Amino acid sequence: MTRKKNMLFWIAIIFIGILSILLFLQVFLSRTDHRTIKAEKNPTTISFDSTTIDMGSLVLYQPKEVAFRFINTGKKPLVILAVRASCGCTTPKLPEKIIMPGEMGTILITYNAANLGLFRKSINIYTNINHSPVSLEIYGEVKKK
Repeated sequence: MTRKKNMLFWIAIIFIGILSILLFLQVFLSRTDHRTIKAEKNPTTISFDSTTIDMGSLVLYQPKEVAFRFINTGKKPLVILAVRASCGCTTPKLPEKIIMPGEMGTILITYNAANLGLFRKSINIYTNINHSPVSLEIYGEVKKK
């Protein structure tokens, strides 16, 4: 009898835990961001110096940072909503401010060189332009010292 109660107790705890996680995800994923609303109503245009960067040779376990420079070529403020990398080895850092028309901005990308060999990674930039996301790409080769 005690074993049955113990099992029911753990099933209830797991069930409550799963419900809590689902509730958290529902609230987190459904929240409205004022930047998203603003972006949807005000499309603009963006121009990058380059959408591809050759990082060359990297040394194993030594992260390297590159910068993608861009300009807001439109007539409305540029809102960067999100930057998503293709894997956890690539860390993007986006500007924290809205980019006004004619202003330049920089998106920094750090590649963590944890695996030997050639690599090619993509980074998607979600903004208030008509053809979002913009895809950026980095590539190179990780070598031992």
